[in-house]
Amino acid sequence: LFSYKFCCPSVLLSLNFWKPVRKLLSAGTFFFARETSSGMPFDLTLSIQNYHLSSDFRFLWNKGLMAAISRVGICPTKWLTPLICGQFDVKTVYSGSNQSRVGLVSRISTEHPGTRFNVRGVNDDGDVANFVETEQVCRSFSLSLRGTVPLFWEQPGIQVGSHKIKLSRLPNTSLQAFQRHFADILSRYGETVIINLMGSKEGEALLSAAYKEHLQMSDYAVGDCSNSIAYHHFDYHAKVTSQNFENLQAFLVKMSPQLHAWDFFHMDGSEVKRLQKGVVSRLFRLYNTLLLPGLFVIQLGILS
Repeated sequence: LFSYKFCCPSVLLSLNFWKPVRKLLSAGTFFFARETSSGMPFDLTLSIQNYHLSSDFRFLWNKGLMAAISRVGICPTKWLTPLICGQFDVKTVYSGSNQSRVGLVSRISTEHPGTRFNVRGVNDDGDVANFVETEQVCRSFSLSLRGTVPLFWEQPGIQVGSHKIKLSRLPNTSLQAFQRHFADILSRYGETVIINLMGSKEGEALLSAAYKEHLQMSDYAVGDCSNSIAYHHFDYHAKVTSQNFENLQAFLVKMSPQLHAWDFFHMDGSEVKRLQKGVVSRLFRLYNTLLLPGLFVIQLGILS
């Protein structure tokens, strides 16, 4: 989405009020799609595996406009196209003489969005700041998740580098939101494993320790229930360099049995061959990389 037109005759469009709205809509982070055959809206809020469901309102960024139409009994998708915020790209990849088209869709949730440093942690409903669902499409489909640590924390400060991490609630007052967050993840995605890639510096070490403590206090501690959530800590920037990926490869080998148990979504024509039954919830350093989720999916594709 790069062009737009305001339809609001009761307000002067020259007012400074509209400037941040124009800037937001022109940033190239909003996406929509239509089916080439029928011209009907293609709902990007849904993963391929869940496309038979209705729109996922977590990722529907024009749901307020759609709700106004729906309240008067009109089907909104006949008039409006679902809009997501995030990233969408399709590339051609090569392996020897073979080539394939790979698509990547990242959907930012509307539940707890905001800019870095200003919005961190979790809210009372269990929604984490800047929650992102990423889908990689290459004949088969796999989902992974990312978001901030689901605790109440913030990074006050003005200058970059001066933003110190601060926990704003004690464990006994934040545990309920923590459990709501993972209850929602488990109900939507199935079995879940946490992979924490944060470092050992003061702020990130504080978050990692608090995160692990909350998991151990929660209903999802390993061994306490059938919905237990495994926790793995891998200091990515300490163990992986631009020239040495041996430690990362060893970690991928360690995770391989779990990845295979979850599988991925695969459809052949109209026949569903496989379903993805679990998800990786990853926590990168505060300035993160997307290398690891890509390697997870590549490994699944090669080994399958």
